[in-house]
Amino acid sequence: SLSPAGAAVRAVDMPQLTGGVLHTKFWLVDGTHLYVGSANMDWRSLTQVKELGVAVYNCSCLAGDLRKIFEAYWALGSSPPPLCARGRTQDLGALLAVIDAAEAFVHVAVMSYLPATEFSRPQRFWPAIDDRLRRAAFERGVKVRLLAACWPHSRAAMFPFLASLAALADNRTGCAVEVRLFVVPASAAQARIPYARVNHNKYMVTEKAAYVG
Repeated sequence: SLSPAGAAVRAVDMPQLTGGVLHTKFWLVDGTHLYVGSANMDWRSLTQVKELGVAVYNCSCLAGDLRKIFEAYWALGSSPPPLCARGRTQDLGALLAVIDAAEAFVHVAVMSYLPATEFSRPQRFWPAIDDRLRRAAFERGVKVRLLAACWPHSRAAMFPFLASLAALADNRTGCAVEVRLFVVPASAAQARIPYARVNHNKYMVTEKAAYVG
């Protein structure tokens, strides 16, 4: 319905290009305002799922930079490593840099926390982020708090990994690590909505930076 109304619509075949999906969610308005967040643009995400986003107003510098990413997506795509433009920081590098720079605390909220390749087969151990959180807690005394979603579609393997991370909080290690599960309450009617009532946001906060994605 957007195309007949005059909107330019283009589909990017990310599975063909990278084997992945286009998972980014952002808006640009008039080259001045922007929104970046976790929510998909549908009624379920915006009314039945716990999301987080950042709206920035009257910031043409940041909006202009984000437009470059949109234009790259418009042509092919930008974020996955094979398509990441020169001068751009890949997602993993940005995440690890925020953790490594923390000196006081790292607070993380995610839907799924699994140090493994979740959607590829065979599954492989992938501890890049998990290792950095443990190192921050153990070597630098950074307080780590992690909030993960718990819902009917949570991977069973996630819970022992979370328990392992939480086990660092022991008097013998001196680590300050706290792990909690977040359950979005649902009425009987809401429980019948598929893939809803979940903590879907993804963000990280330290005393120096905030990462929203």
